[in-house]
Amino acid sequence: MSNRKITFIGVPLDLGAGRRGVDMGPSAIRSAGIHGTVRSLGYDVEDAGDVEVQIQETQDAGDPRLKFLKEIRTTCEALRDRVTAVLQKGRIPVVLGGDHSIAMGTISGVSRFHREKGGSKEQQRESDEPAAPQAIWDVPGDIGRRYAAVSGDRNPIHMHPLSAKLFGMKTNIAHGMWTKARCLAAIESELPESYTVEVRFKLPIFLPAKVAFGVDASAAEGGTRHFHVRDAKQGKPHVEGQITGG
Repeated sequence: MSNRKITFIGVPLDLGAGRRGVDMGPSAIRSAGIHGTVRSLGYDVEDAGDVEVQIQETQDAGDPRLKFLKEIRTTCEALRDRVTAVLQKGRIPVVLGGDHSIAMGTISGVSRFHREKGGSKEQQRESDEPAAPQAIWDVPGDIGRRYAAVSGDRNPIHMHPLSAKLFGMKTNIAHGMWTKARCLAAIESELPESYTVEVRFKLPIFLPAKVAFGVDASAAEGGTRHFHVRDAKQGKPHVEGQITGG
């Protein structure tokens, strides 16, 4: 990585979580010495402070299926603007949370920056022919709500088309953790007794969707096996990952 300049942004948001406590995350991470640790790795470090967040007890939760939607949106829009501004300065934004809903602000900020530049270089290079898929999956429009019922993660961008549009999405998207779990479930009987999984999330899966799942027939040298999920028609990448035994 050639860019050695990092800016931390704190977002003490817990309005999207089912349990209290994650709002203390930015303070705890700073207190643990994150600035000094990153500087010791050779990075130039600055801290932009915290995004202002509404206190849960002073707000009306509203719809129990989309709790604190207005407040979460306001916070994520403010975070989006800060992330874009940091990137425009040639620095890398590192966001300290906070619950999972802050991902909407982080992703929106990065997306806006690259949109204004005419698209990210990584996306422009993405032209590899996809490997032959082992399976085609129909991903239903309600998979986000079904995943939320199990996980408790009710991020609005996964729940309904309307709630996702409030955060800049054209419709709701599949949760990345669901996609990862679906990949592992597809080859569960072939997994070693112990293993490590690494996943890289690419383009979102807009719901409903038809996607192609592919996986190496066998582990490569070192016990690593690669898998991917791509758009079934156009071959655009959604997820790439690898499983390493041991």
